Amino acid sequence: MLVYGPKVKPGSLGHRETFADIGQTIAKYFGTSDMEYGKAMF
Repeated sequence: MLVYGPKVKPGSLGHRETFADIGQTIAKYFGTSDMEYGKAMF
């Protein structure tokens, strides 16, 4: 996954266990409630 923005620090986000991590990260970014599965990347 490629993440870009003025507040994003360069570096690896590490190995992710599931694609649900992407969904959880997007949910957190948009301020919605947490999903049942996945961990936010930041």
